[in-house]
Amino acid sequence: MSPVFSFIPLPVFVFILAFVISAMSGLFLIPLLQRLKMGQVVREDGLKSHYKKNGTPTMGGLIFLLPLVLVGIPLVLLGYPILSFIMVTLACGAVGFADDWLKVVKKHNKGISGKQKMLSLGIIAALFVLWTVLDKTQMNAIVIPFVGVTKPFLVPLWLAAGFSVFIFLAFTNGVNLTDGVDGLAGSTVLVAVTAFGVIFSFGVAFDGLRLFCALLAGGILGYLLYNLHPAKVFMGDTGSLPLGGALAALAIASGMPLILILLGGVFVLEDLSVMLQVFWFKRTGKRIFRMAPIHHHFEMSGWKENKIVLVFTATGILLAVLAILSAV
Repeated sequence: MSPVFSFIPLPVFVFILAFVISAMSGLFLIPLLQRLKMGQVVREDGLKSHYKKNGTPTMGGLIFLLPLVLVGIPLVLLGYPILSFIMVTLACGAVGFADDWLKVVKKHNKGISGKQKMLSLGIIAALFVLWTVLDKTQMNAIVIPFVGVTKPFLVPLWLAAGFSVFIFLAFTNGVNLTDGVDGLAGSTVLVAVTAFGVIFSFGVAFDGLRLFCALLAGGILGYLLYNLHPAKVFMGDTGSLPLGGALAALAIASGMPLILILLGGVFVLEDLSVMLQVFWFKRTGKRIFRMAPIHHHFEMSGWKENKIVLVFTATGILLAVLAILSAV
């Protein structure tokens, strides 16, 4: 990939530019959200320690979505193949924005129904898979962990497409569930996106994917300036759904959905903790965890928010290293 100047590789330049735009946009977007009274409505059955967060501006995902438009679209016009990733991320952001808007306007935490949300995300996933196939991307060449990107395993296209939609729904939901503690979702997704960027650096065919990773990572880092504890803004579904969608899109287009399960193990754990809690409660009337998703279990066990973010992010880093080693 050609440098922007003689000494700055394009992904590095894009990362820095996205970070600066994201960091600067927070200075006016957060006050704007406050003036519009876009405050978070904390669940009535949630943790009492979170009640003090009631009214904190939400829809903060706009902070890292803005660089996708301001930097991403010019890159597309210059010929870089990242349009599908920008579009799928923004589409998920639109679903999340609608959900957040209803929560704020109606002053409750339900938003759009779960079925409507999953149907919308399922349609987005199906359209992205179709786009990927029509773009002549060999998405049915699945990379197997610890075998390497140069020896993908070919599976029937229908199986790859169905599994891709499942991965998309699982990770949009997983990141959404992870967004329950200041800085947690942003930090863990930043680790996963950076790890993907490292993996993509081993192949010229992944140049566009690496560029998108740099763009997204810079935006997330700028957002975290305002979201680390105590958070000045929450990403809301406006941010969590597009982050999950972006991760899934990167995995699908690169043929690495299996590696994403390892790399995104934190989000898999969050998903599984809710599924197990619901299943066991319906079966026995008892709970496995004090509260699901699992980061709330640790919070109710006395862990401070910063400790949860530190432990979960460190776990994400370890899994990311394993994922990188499994791909090369």
